[in-house]
Amino acid sequence: MTTPAPAKPKRQPIPKITDVAIDVLNERHWTQGQLQDAAGQVCIRGALQVARVRLEKYMPLAATVAKYQDADAAVLQTIQQTEPTCQSMEDWNDMWATDVEDVIGVLRRAGEYLVADDVRSVNQRLGDLMRQVTGCKPGV
Repeated sequence: MTTPAPAKPKRQPIPKITDVAIDVLNERHWTQGQLQDAAGQVCIRGALQVARVRLEKYMPLAATVAKYQDADAAVLQTIQQTEPTCQSMEDWNDMWATDVEDVIGVLRRAGEYLVADDVRSVNQRLGDLMRQVTGCKPGV
């Protein structure tokens, strides 16, 4: 009698940084004029920064920084679709956004530009990158 092959591990989905930032805003609430106020409320950039740190439980620091940079670009691109003269997400947060729903809406739309990942695919890409950098072959 043969032993059944072990089940493949399920891919653990990694939330998009923009979705985590929305969670941060729902938990901490929104502010203008600063990254974080004394009550812990955050602006759009502050929410993304907290989200980047939270993603460290899923992936290495370098990968979270890359996700943050991708989100930064996607958020500004999203903002400039409706406010072409706006030059930064901070300016938009402080001068154009009127409430947290504006901010959440931008994060949702920006998230459509971002690629969803899972732990195995991130680790595979990081392994591929390390092999390119070090010249090592797989399994070495």
